[in-house]
Amino acid sequence: MLGAGDPVEPPPPLRYRSVAAPTIFFLHKDVAQARIDIVLPRPPQPTGERPRAELLGHVLGGDMSGMAFQEIREARGLAYHAGAHLDLGDRVGDDAALLGSLGTQCDKAGGALELMLDLLRRTELAPDRVAAARLGLLREYAGERITPRSRPGWVQSWLDLGHPGDPRLGAAQTIRTVELAALQAYLAEFAAAPIVSVLGDRRRVDLDRLRALGEVQIVTPAALFPYAR
Repeated sequence: MLGAGDPVEPPPPLRYRSVAAPTIFFLHKDVAQARIDIVLPRPPQPTGERPRAELLGHVLGGDMSGMAFQEIREARGLAYHAGAHLDLGDRVGDDAALLGSLGTQCDKAGGALELMLDLLRRTELAPDRVAAARLGLLREYAGERITPRSRPGWVQSWLDLGHPGDPRLGAAQTIRTVELAALQAYLAEFAAAPIVSVLGDRRRVDLDRLRALGEVQIVTPAALFPYAR
């Protein structure tokens, strides 16, 4: 812990829910835009996998050129926004996950979710897309500057991840040299049963189409928030 004072206990490691089969939690709200979040969880990953995960995150959804945005929004117009990335947690011992998110019209929720799940399960990556993501990420590393005021926070974040010093030089080298086959093999490891949350208007969301993608469980605000009871 940086600074003076009594050290505090670190928070418990992040853990995701485990499901045996694809599960969709649906919460009704009278809205025009449905919000969809997808989690494909994995156990905690070695610290050395973070550069690969970061590069894959840029391939999937680093910016408007990411695969999720291009395939779902630009090519098919199924969503207002679409993104995906690999999250290995903020501390040693946190669970990892392949994450996806969508904002779409309620009547397009089923189609958008089906396509996103297909993309997240896809293990073949286009070489040109990987090359563009690699170049963009390396440029971010080259242009990144840590300001004096932000240094303590950066150092603490590195320590939380098990790094005794600045890991960016080594990470950049891994990003520069990792091969396409290794990226595809690592992505294939994130093939767990997805956990999906859908916030939308049940009068406009096709629940039968959602049921074709996984077990649908209807939840209520009272089950999620004590103050809603």
